[in-house]
Amino acid sequence: MISNVCVLGAGRMGSSIARTLLDRGCPTWVWNRTAAKCEPLAALGAKVAPSVEAGIEAAELVIINVLDYAASEALLKRGDVASALAGKAVVQLTSGSPRLAREEARWVE
Repeated sequence: MISNVCVLGAGRMGSSIARTLLDRGCPTWVWNRTAAKCEPLAALGAKVAPSVEAGIEAAELVIINVLDYAASEALLKRGDVASALAGKAVVQLTSGSPRLAREEARWVE
C-alpha cells in the first residue's frame, strides 16, 4: 500500500484527487504554482509542499495533473526534481498527444 502521495496541480481535477485520497486516510502532499489553491486542501488535512521537489521527496507516488505537457516539463526538468523522482511511482494525468506522453515517459524513466 502506498503510504504518501503528492499531487502536483490543485486545479479542479487535482483537488478532487487530493480530496478523495484524504477522505480515504491517505497522507497527501499538494503543490500548486498558486499556493492559495492548496489552502482548502490543507484545511482537510493535506500537507502543502513548499516546492515541487519537497512534495516529490515526501511521497512514494507522484500524481502530475497540470494544464499541459509544457507546464509539466517546466516543473519536472528544473532543479533537483529529476533526482527527487528516482524510485518514485509517477502517474501523469496531464492532457496532450500520445507523442508527448511517450517523450515524457522516456524522460521520467
